[in-house]
Amino acid sequence: MTLRKAFGFLATATAVALRLGAHDYWLEPAQTLAEPPATVALRLLVGENLHADEEREFAAARVPRCEVVTAAGRQDLRPRLVEGAKPFGRIELTASGTHLIVLERTPATITLEPAKFTEYLQEEGLDEIVAERSRRGETNRAGRERYARFLKCFVRSGTKVEAVVPGAMQRLDIAPGLHADRAMRTGDGMRVRFTFDGAPLKHAAAFAAVRRADGTVATQKITTDDDGWTTVRLTDAGLWVVRLVHMRRAPADDNAVDWESYWAACSFGVT
Repeated sequence: MTLRKAFGFLATATAVALRLGAHDYWLEPAQTLAEPPATVALRLLVGENLHADEEREFAAARVPRCEVVTAAGRQDLRPRLVEGAKPFGRIELTASGTHLIVLERTPATITLEPAKFTEYLQEEGLDEIVAERSRRGETNRAGRERYARFLKCFVRSGTKVEAVVPGAMQRLDIAPGLHADRAMRTGDGMRVRFTFDGAPLKHAAAFAAVRRADGTVATQKITTDDDGWTTVRLTDAGLWVVRLVHMRRAPADDNAVDWESYWAACSFGVT
């Protein structure tokens, strides 16, 4: 079992060994480009390598924020969402332009056995956490973690060009530097900035993956610079997801966990 699978399901105290699977979460619109007026379904997916193993329903208690952001402003989507619905929501496209859907999920906790926790850290490029656990003599201790998720996806409507999207919209934020005069397309180098609490994430490992029309997936590992920027090479048309995990030591007075992690994923289409 891979590390991302260790985060897909929250195990009960009696079933931790049976279902440790956590995969990646991402938002996937039924269409990344649509002609208005149109209704586009939004799916909250759990899987690995951009292949969904499970679709999550809307659960109000787990979603403190879900909104759509356009050039006209922001609109809270939660009043329109139906408890238990799959897909979890839909957006109405009534005008041309870029629509950004922002979703956040409440924190949850999990405990992983030492080897699986180390494997997970290595998979996600969290080498500094591996090193810190070693310095603290904790390599052979279980990993007790509280994690939260911050998700985005883009839907383009009509022929209006891409818009520059404001950064630092979420606590752990992925902000693509979209062109102001044209849509992103295959062959572009897309600048992306990663921030946490508004500050740049320096020298952080992140990943970008594309699922092509034939279902195959290509992944690239990227690293941020001193200002939190990196470049994603848009090598293929398809659905793209850029993602990152940021982790830090939990406060000393937190007896429930040793680590706090923040997971972000941003999805968009490239033609």
